[in-house]
Amino acid sequence: MPSSLSRLFAFVSVAVIAFPEAGAGQLLAPIGDLVLRAGDEIRVEIKDEVLLNGEYMVDQEGRVLLPLIGLKDVTHGPFSAVRRELLEAYAHELTEPVVILTPLMRISVLGEVRAPGVFPVDPSHTLADMIATAGGLTIEADTERISIIRAGIVFETTIDPRTGDLSLPMQSGDQIVVGRRSTLSQNLPIFLSALTSVAVAVVTSLLIR
Repeated sequence: MPSSLSRLFAFVSVAVIAFPEAGAGQLLAPIGDLVLRAGDEIRVEIKDEVLLNGEYMVDQEGRVLLPLIGLKDVTHGPFSAVRRELLEAYAHELTEPVVILTPLMRISVLGEVRAPGVFPVDPSHTLADMIATAGGLTIEADTERISIIRAGIVFETTIDPRTGDLSLPMQSGDQIVVGRRSTLSQNLPIFLSALTSVAVAVVTSLLIR
């Protein structure tokens, strides 16, 4: 997977995310091992069992129906522990099993992005990756009004070319909302161009006199 930096560069002209002092610590603190939630998924890859491979969704009870081993509770602890339990279950069903289990978090990206939606992504995805996954920012996007809603708390972020960190990790259930620039901000270049033209006309008129 391309680095966070290269993926974001493909869509926006500035490439660093800065966080205001208030609330930043809660966003940047280590998130620990992932705990799955309802709506998340588990990607299952079993060697020589192509028909069983797929992505299986966690239901509202925190359970997921997996091939060969049936219905399993997967939200009772960190995924590292859940993975061990599932691999032990597969060891009882397969001879010398080679099984890869990947958690997929459910992340929403809304607002001024080219392809808003809900995306199941693996834990390696960062804020920059999610913006890229949603197609990048639109021309109306306000780079100073990007919010992350996490556990009911809203954190404001900004894309700034001077300072910041592109590696902000995502958590299951995060919502990213990109705001729209104000009408004045969108039309500022036109306004400045018109103002310059008027100024030139005024100066020219005075010189001709």
